[in-house]
Amino acid sequence: MNVYYVFSCIWMLIGEVLTRNINLQGWPTIPDKSNFIAPDNQKLLASEEEILELFYSSGRSVVDYQKASTVFMVKLFNDLQQGKSVAKSSGKSWEKVDIAQSDTIRSFSSKAEILEARKPHKHLYFSIPHLPKNERLRSAEIRFIRHPVKSKAGVKLRFQVEVKRGDSVLKKLIIRDITKAEDEYEIIDVSRIVSPWINGYHGNISIHIKVPKKLKLSRKQGPKSLIVFYLEDGEFLSNVYKSYTDEIQTEQVKPDTVRSRQKRHRQSRNRRKWNRGGKRNSGCQLHDFEVDFNSIGWGQWIIHPKKFNARFCYGECASPIDVKYKPTNHAMLQTLMRSKRKNSAPPACCVPTKLNPLSMLYYEFDEIVVRHHEEMIASECGCR
Repeated sequence: MNVYYVFSCIWMLIGEVLTRNINLQGWPTIPDKSNFIAPDNQKLLASEEEILELFYSSGRSVVDYQKASTVFMVKLFNDLQQGKSVAKSSGKSWEKVDIAQSDTIRSFSSKAEILEARKPHKHLYFSIPHLPKNERLRSAEIRFIRHPVKSKAGVKLRFQVEVKRGDSVLKKLIIRDITKAEDEYEIIDVSRIVSPWINGYHGNISIHIKVPKKLKLSRKQGPKSLIVFYLEDGEFLSNVYKSYTDEIQTEQVKPDTVRSRQKRHRQSRNRRKWNRGGKRNSGCQLHDFEVDFNSIGWGQWIIHPKKFNARFCYGECASPIDVKYKPTNHAMLQTLMRSKRKNSAPPACCVPTKLNPLSMLYYEFDEIVVRHHEEMIASECGCR
């Protein structure tokens, strides 16, 4: 009887796996997408453990992990990692130009402002911190977590909105709009309302909104709405890099110290390592290159990935250059001239000819931020 029970359980488990198409490796199958790369052994999805670890180290709690903005951002990021566009990852059924052009996404959960005792949680506000000056708002929306049964989609609603800085009212207006239903949310677009204060004042404001009775919110504990900013900031990494290198330069010791001599010796030894053992004589090709954000001091505000395989190109561009290395016209002429006059120019260089983007999860202003960075992972090499 026990043997029969065991075999029955095994067959039920096999059927469940086949029915649900479960990936036994533990990660979902990655779609074939030309602008997305998943190097071998590279962890794609952000886990609950990673986020909670950073929250706890920053004095936050599991309550912060469960709030509306965190739940939305983690799902958005993991959908991006599986090859979906920003619009699709945020639950939209259409592609919006402003959202497609964004590379930074922020969200902030609402805070309840109970002004009338008989009508709790009808007045909400969002506290927006001072944001980086390079960020330009492309689109903004408020998402309400609706009641799964009582809420009705496609109803025209009236919202009272105030934009404040401290106690001063900057703007006061009425919005009459039909909310858009996406997944568990009812959404209103507030791009025109907040754009001047985000692009001009760079945040440091609060947005107060009175929710009409017709919009039935979820009865779950915690914030029942969030505001999402789709921003563009192509200079983020370059600015971080500049501030980091400036700091290194100020901490450098004098060149004639023992430490400097040891450092130069290590650099020389590393160069010799790459120039021997057939590395240089091998053709131009991709090599694995692990980037570890903890080692450069960025791990305290980068949630995921802590490490990733950026790859790099290295190898010889032999003369004449093989067409498989996709040389430019300039590189071909440079090679031809070197065949006649060896000292006329240096040999062509092995460089990345195709780079893929990488989405990253950050922790800023006590909130999770999603940033999409172009040209992060080398995927093809050539001689240039």
